[in-house]
Amino acid sequence: MNDFVKALRAEMPDALSEMGGEVALTPRSTSDLETALALARTHDGRLRVPGGDAREGDLRIVLRFMGQLHSVDETSRIAHVGAGMGVAEFEACLRPEGLSLGCRACAGDETLGRWIAMGAPGRRPSADDPVDQVLCGAEVMLADGRLLELRPAPRRAVGPDLLGALLGGRGRLGVVLGLHLVLKARSRHTKRTYVFPSLAQAESACAWARGRGLRATRLATGPCAVGGGLWAEVACDEMEAPRLELLDEVCGERAGTLLAAADAPPWPEAECASSSAILSALARRLDPDRIFG
Repeated sequence: MNDFVKALRAEMPDALSEMGGEVALTPRSTSDLETALALARTHDGRLRVPGGDAREGDLRIVLRFMGQLHSVDETSRIAHVGAGMGVAEFEACLRPEGLSLGCRACAGDETLGRWIAMGAPGRRPSADDPVDQVLCGAEVMLADGRLLELRPAPRRAVGPDLLGALLGGRGRLGVVLGLHLVLKARSRHTKRTYVFPSLAQAESACAWARGRGLRATRLATGPCAVGGGLWAEVACDEMEAPRLELLDEVCGERAGTLLAAADAPPWPEAECASSSAILSALARRLDPDRIFG
């Protein structure tokens, strides 16, 4: 047991829990986390935030006691929620209101904080809708114990894109405690999968479909057993039929074959967002003692 864990046991034993055969920090409030960070700075402690890369000797932070749904604004369709809430639990809370994150399903035990840190896998690609948002505000505790509040604001607002650094940032900047998430109206979709002799033909069909104005909920391409695949989701609304007709036409022109749902390969896994030199430099400035990595 290192000095940091000993100090935690002495000063705040209720904030430590045995989980999966290891000790984890399970703060119940921002005050608990602030105290833990003060002890980390004093005792050379190392903490692993949700979604962060593992290092030897890290003490994992688990926010299971900080996962409450604070509010849902049905007018703006923005929810304020604790980062420790599970994605599946959050979706269950939204279902009676006819709302959703509008993302493909992810692991049932995934927390919202980790999901955001990993880049919100399953969300709509920016190519489908360049102005689509999933994260519009957050509360983040920095390594020095300061609480940074990024309130929801119009996309046109100027300033550094710290929300962009949190989305896919692997927790490099701090511990995300609260999230302001953009919701979508829950709706049904028609799914189509086409296969092509090559990945290049699948990508060409995807580009042409977008270029001809196809408003799909989601489009994705990737390799498959026979060459390349194009996966599509189209909303079941009054424009469903013409959208599917356009998709069939574009794919047919490029030797695409529509598969029956039972024969369709699974959607390709989206790549997690990677770090950048700018994010790494900012992380070093905010966390010179490398408490978070």
